[in-house]
Amino acid sequence: VLVISRAVNSLARVGDELFVEPAPDYLLFRTVNLNQSAFAEFKMCRSFFSSFIFSPEDNEAKCKFTMKSCLSVFKNAHSLDKQVESCEIKYKPNGSVFLFLIKFTNSSVKKYFLPIIDTEAIEASFQPDDSNILTASSKFLASCLKNFRHSEDEVTIAVSKEKTIIKNHLELSRDANLMRTELSFGPSEFTSYSINNPTKITFCLKEFRAVLIFAEPSNLPVTMSFNSPGLPVIFQVVNHPAYEAKYVVSTLNSSDMSGNITPVLNELNSRQSRLESISPNQVSGGDQNRHDPFTFPGDIPEEQHSVARPHHNCSHTSRQVTDRNDEFKPVRNITSSDGEVIMDKECEVPSQLVETVFARCFRNSNCLDYLPGHDIILTQNSELK
Repeated sequence: VLVISRAVNSLARVGDELFVEPAPDYLLFRTVNLNQSAFAEFKMCRSFFSSFIFSPEDNEAKCKFTMKSCLSVFKNAHSLDKQVESCEIKYKPNGSVFLFLIKFTNSSVKKYFLPIIDTEAIEASFQPDDSNILTASSKFLASCLKNFRHSEDEVTIAVSKEKTIIKNHLELSRDANLMRTELSFGPSEFTSYSINNPTKITFCLKEFRAVLIFAEPSNLPVTMSFNSPGLPVIFQVVNHPAYEAKYVVSTLNSSDMSGNITPVLNELNSRQSRLESISPNQVSGGDQNRHDPFTFPGDIPEEQHSVARPHHNCSHTSRQVTDRNDEFKPVRNITSSDGEVIMDKECEVPSQLVETVFARCFRNSNCLDYLPGHDIILTQNSELK
């Protein structure tokens, strides 16, 4: 029962509908996503069941129901293993409901009647290609995925005969400022490593996590087989002779992967041409004598070290702030003969600036005459001379 629960929860990560197809030697659970870019199936052989009854008329007993209704049966996967004694699956040809009958250890019985949506079956049309085959433990792959954020949509796997690289797929035009994650592994990290066509494929990370949801609790190995970009990658989780799971996931075409770079390069070239077209007359006073965009302290005269000039390529907001600050002259401190530091009269701060900075001091509400009890004298003035 626990295996069926894990399989249903894994298939729910792929599609919203569950297709059931019986056969003389096995029972199939299948699903496909809305975009038809991912397909998954869970095959339970006759040896998986303690009792398997199949008649010739059951060949037409194919049905489809919603994945949400099936999840209500196996929503508590952790408690099913200890509390459930057996699970009975029943369905009659041309029936209207699909029955799950669960018997608990305390002799209680629960019946789940799932309404049938349609009587149809699906199959994935693809040709398996064994050019590249990788087999690794599910624990190892799960530890690799922990390095990627849950918001990551796609992952790229680049394989060669020397190493395998797993990294997040970033579109330069959209994800230029995001963190890049890249993991490199040698052939010794895998259970089996057969690379006949070095290549790089990119596929959805959601389906990859769905594979590990089913395989990791049982610590079953995961086998990947693929050929080139644009062709599907196939994940297989096998536990002979009881059951096996297969996931077919589409990959990005090589043209789609390279097409993301072209708009960015065009944008960078256009920015460079705009910067080169700026004439010296457009640059403000102190920047006209500057020939390279980077100026080091050694290239600036000593009397200018204390003055910070803005770059000519600053944003519009920064230029407005700089122009406002240039209206005020720098304050120079002058020391008198008595050693008292006074302010240069030519550099006095305008009264408007003082009223702006110390606005609260000029509010009438802050005047002491308006405070209650201001005229009450608590202590007389001191008579100390």
